[in-house]
Amino acid sequence: MIAAGGHRVATEVVDRDASDSHPTRSPIALAATGQWIEGQGERPPLADGPIRPVNFISFHGSGCDAVCDCGQCDPVCGLELGCGVEAGCGISGCDGNCGACSAGIITDGPVCGMEATGDCACDACAGYSNPGMPLCVPTWRINWCSYDFFWGHQGFTGPMNYVSTSQTDPQQRSGNGSFGFHQGFNKGWSLNRWCGGQLSSQFGLRATQSNLSGAGFTRERRYQVFLTGGVFRRVDYGLQCGLVLDYLNQDWYFQGDALQLRGELSWRTESCDTFGIQFMAGVRDESSGTVVHDFDGNAISSTIRMKPTDQIRFLYRRPIVRSGEFQAFAGWSDHDDGLLGSGLNFHLSPRLLLATDVMYSIPKEGRSSGGNEEENWNVSVGFVFRPGGSRHTRSYSRPLFDIADNGTFLIDRR
Repeated sequence: MIAAGGHRVATEVVDRDASDSHPTRSPIALAATGQWIEGQGERPPLADGPIRPVNFISFHGSGCDAVCDCGQCDPVCGLELGCGVEAGCGISGCDGNCGACSAGIITDGPVCGMEATGDCACDACAGYSNPGMPLCVPTWRINWCSYDFFWGHQGFTGPMNYVSTSQTDPQQRSGNGSFGFHQGFNKGWSLNRWCGGQLSSQFGLRATQSNLSGAGFTRERRYQVFLTGGVFRRVDYGLQCGLVLDYLNQDWYFQGDALQLRGELSWRTESCDTFGIQFMAGVRDESSGTVVHDFDGNAISSTIRMKPTDQIRFLYRRPIVRSGEFQAFAGWSDHDDGLLGSGLNFHLSPRLLLATDVMYSIPKEGRSSGGNEEENWNVSVGFVFRPGGSRHTRSYSRPLFDIADNGTFLIDRR
């Protein structure tokens, strides 16, 4: 009765005011209809709309207010041509107060991003009073929060690091390890809109530059490009799985391409421990011409055949403090070589991680039968930048697989 009575009183006030012939309406009625109340200060200047569209360029660079309205912008959010780097969202705060920078596929609206010029906050191009000039240009929506950007350095070796430098004895080989730098990105997408099943996809690239001063048998620098793409299912508890295709292009004293399939089947427990199995299976072999130099500087030309090494690994994975992760594995290859390795990622800040990784392949050949020429090892130390911060770390679409490197994509001679 009281609630109903209160409702009737409010209705009567509005109705009586609406039928009143007096020219002055009550402040309550004016406020309810969104009208300006005289005497309450200077009326604010009218804008062209709640948010200035991205395809308009104002004739002056002022008028940006410190607002954060990424969840309401239309047609796009971020990449406004007249604004600066957003303070509360985009690159510096995808898990801040904007609310539009989800770690998955953008469905209800575009994502906040990175404005090109000026000094404004998120989508602050709303206060322009001068007319604008329409530009029919396409808009580029980038969900930075679903990316991993990484860079660092690595040392590695393998059978391809040893070559024959004798024209009389092909079994006489010489070589040395490789050291250099890498950089790349990894990105995940949710596939729920298309196929359901809590599936996600990922794609990324890793580029390496090694042997920058050449090697004992060649003056060439070593360049590699790794590509990884596939699908996976990440869970809080239960069965995890995924399958990706790895591609490797190498340019050194030889040039070649290789493909392998890499998969995982694992179980995540209620205590967040993950136990599982990974496999790597070569898809295509490759042959290439080679040019090396002997100790006298004479060029030696030959042909080499290469193939990816098939591997089976049993893994253990465990999250650590501040959304970091520890992983260890053991297994074997199709050459009956043993495999051991571990990795550790931990946060230096909410968006920056230190990533380390070690892999060693124990050759079945002993020390007296050329085992040093058949072993594989890889040591990598670098940094990972996650614009999405903790939101991306908790996302089911965060890539399950790292981009292939010299610790997961092993190449052997045939």
